[in-house]
Amino acid sequence: SLIPAFLYLVSNTLLYGALTNLSAPVFQVLCQLKLITTAVMSVVLLKRTYSKKQWLCIFILCAGVATVITGEQRQHALRNVSTQSSSSNNENSSSSNNNSDFPNVIEQVDPNRNIFIGLMTVGISCLFSSLAGVYFELILKHKAKAAIAPVESTAAGDSSDLKTSSPSSASTITTTETTTTATTTTKQEKRC
Repeated sequence: SLIPAFLYLVSNTLLYGALTNLSAPVFQVLCQLKLITTAVMSVVLLKRTYSKKQWLCIFILCAGVATVITGEQRQHALRNVSTQSSSSNNENSSSSNNNSDFPNVIEQVDPNRNIFIGLMTVGISCLFSSLAGVYFELILKHKAKAAIAPVESTAAGDSSDLKTSSPSSASTITTTETTTTATTTTKQEKRC
């Protein structure tokens, strides 16, 4: 269907924006939000139920993601403070501490990174991705039910006809016997 494909397209496009605004490890951990959003979407759209143990695991995953987010925010704040203090120190002092062999990691951080934009794009991407997956499952289950329903009703109808002797089943058997007898008679006439 086009709806899940479009949702996956938007999700993957947003991930590029998230990756430019977050560090790679944080990005990978935050992508695990897909598990949480998929669980919530499946409860809402598919009426799925989870056990207490499964909800506990989802809660622990949320706590892990929250820990990573707060750690990234602290590091981002420290980088800003360190970058400002190192730039003021470099202006006031001569370059007596010039270690070009070991460049300062803080200076390599892209100053244009915005953690808030990174978090928002990962969150929206995970939401779209889980919505696409659950919606696609909903479509498949609906199509499967529509395809299986006639087969189930026919099978249920045949088995109920065999269990009970109703007039309709008797007429079906009689019609079948008559057709078989007529076919046998026609074959015998052809032989003669």
